[in-house]
Amino acid sequence: MESSARRTATRLRRLFRRLAADGRDEQDRRRAERLVQWLRWLAVGSWAWLIRGIAPGFDPWIVHGVYGGALAYAAVCDVLVRRSSSIGATSVLTTLGDTVAVAAMCFVTGGIGSPIFPVFLLSVLATAIRFGMAEAFAIASLDVLHATLLYATVGGGRSSDLARGVFYLYFVALMGGLLSGEARRQHRRAVSERERASLLLSLNRQIIAAADLSELLARILAETLRVVPSRGACILLRRGGEGVPERLVTAGDLAPPSRAEAEALLGSDAVLEANRVGCVILKDAEEIRRRARGEWIERLAPERLAIVAVRGTTELGVVVLVDHGRDAVSSAEEEEEESGVLGAVAEEAAVAIENAKLGAALVEAQARSRELLRRVIDAEEAERRRIAGELHDRMGKRFFEFYYDVRLLQGMSVDRDPAGSEILARITESARECAAEIRTLMDDLRPSVLDDFGFLEALKEFVTGIAARGELAITLSVDESGPSAGPQADLMLFRVLQEAVFNARKHAAAKRVWIEFGPHAGRQLRLVVRDDGCGFEPDAPNPGHYGLLYMKERAEACGGKFAVRSTPRRGTEIEVTVPLPR
Repeated sequence: MESSARRTATRLRRLFRRLAADGRDEQDRRRAERLVQWLRWLAVGSWAWLIRGIAPGFDPWIVHGVYGGALAYAAVCDVLVRRSSSIGATSVLTTLGDTVAVAAMCFVTGGIGSPIFPVFLLSVLATAIRFGMAEAFAIASLDVLHATLLYATVGGGRSSDLARGVFYLYFVALMGGLLSGEARRQHRRAVSERERASLLLSLNRQIIAAADLSELLARILAETLRVVPSRGACILLRRGGEGVPERLVTAGDLAPPSRAEAEALLGSDAVLEANRVGCVILKDAEEIRRRARGEWIERLAPERLAIVAVRGTTELGVVVLVDHGRDAVSSAEEEEEESGVLGAVAEEAAVAIENAKLGAALVEAQARSRELLRRVIDAEEAERRRIAGELHDRMGKRFFEFYYDVRLLQGMSVDRDPAGSEILARITESARECAAEIRTLMDDLRPSVLDDFGFLEALKEFVTGIAARGELAITLSVDESGPSAGPQADLMLFRVLQEAVFNARKHAAAKRVWIEFGPHAGRQLRLVVRDDGCGFEPDAPNPGHYGLLYMKERAEACGGKFAVRSTPRRGTEIEVTVPLPR
């Protein structure tokens, strides 16, 4: 019996020392202890009814004295549960105290035949629910020890009654432990799923907020460390499907590896296995050194290492967590849950990385497209400049000479033949109109005032020319306080102005046009061209709106923004904003 008692005491010390030091689920354990305290009051209160029917021969003063001690014990437990800073230690003390209180009451009320003896079963069941099977068996063993002592000292029944009581104690410990274990597994699974969902939701938020791939990877690591506490973590991306590192981001207490060390890690057995199975967790320092080779790993000297493959359409890289988890030893179920969380992180990271790479490729393609468009625009403007120069140097010069020769001939023949003089007058007028058209054409191709004085003066001259020809009624509103946006932006604004007025005159059959130009919100310039023409549906498919596409592309090529607003029979408004240089 002494040896059995010693073994039971050893098991209790080992189990409850771990429970007292375990600070996890503090709030859940405190709520459970409060519930147990209500049940403790109910049990102790019921003893008053049970001890009324005990057989004569028991000293009522002793019985009631011990019962008073049980009431005082319940009150002390109540205070401890409410005010104790360490609920784990309180749970240990109250669990041990319950068995002692029940044993004391049984001692003064009939031994193993006492009506209070079944309360031992309740204490074992409460231990199984609160702690688990191992702890329930420890308390059952302590209760068996108490029952044996009661049988030896007080009696109260036959040996078969003692054997039956021992059987029920261990049976309750077994069944309660099994049910408690399953409930705990379900609870951990639910918590794991909740953490995984929270992690994925948080990762989605971080992905949306990330500006580039490096920032995205840093955010993913930060969220991973929040859910899976670790000494540090890193994401190592490989170039294509090769073992060459492309990008590395670290978080926590980790110094980044060199390129050679990163290549060694990517070629290690642990990474190759992770690429096959998804996640590898190494729990032994020797195994880590053997399978995750490299000087970087040796410098870190981790006790635990998790390597998770990041796989999309190709093998993108790995996530490495160093010294992760709370305990050095984890159960297979905990490792499975941990692998599930890390796998979810890897899946989300793979989607985010591929999307970021696609986004970067799209940005690069857009940049190439803008550069190509800029070159096309430059070539177009160079050709316009060349044609305008040819008109001026060749056709314009000769036509002006012809015009002045006709004027000279008209002055020489005015007195000789009046009819011929009229013909020469008509030829002179036609020549003057042709000369004006040539000047207008050269200004349209490349207005010299734009090169010499900027967009503002070119805008005024353009409006003056339109008004002089009587083609449209134009209202101009200009704020001259803003600076110039530069030669390229001035040229873009002028081309948009030309195209918008041309569309209003030719396609919209407009009678009036309103033009506004000046500084806009922030450091921007804004040009607005509005007409009273027929309008159209901007969202309706129309393959003929090449002018709008032309204006939009030119605006975006200069870093500006283009907007069109129109309603059928209510006119059209074109708006272009361009940033000012810093």
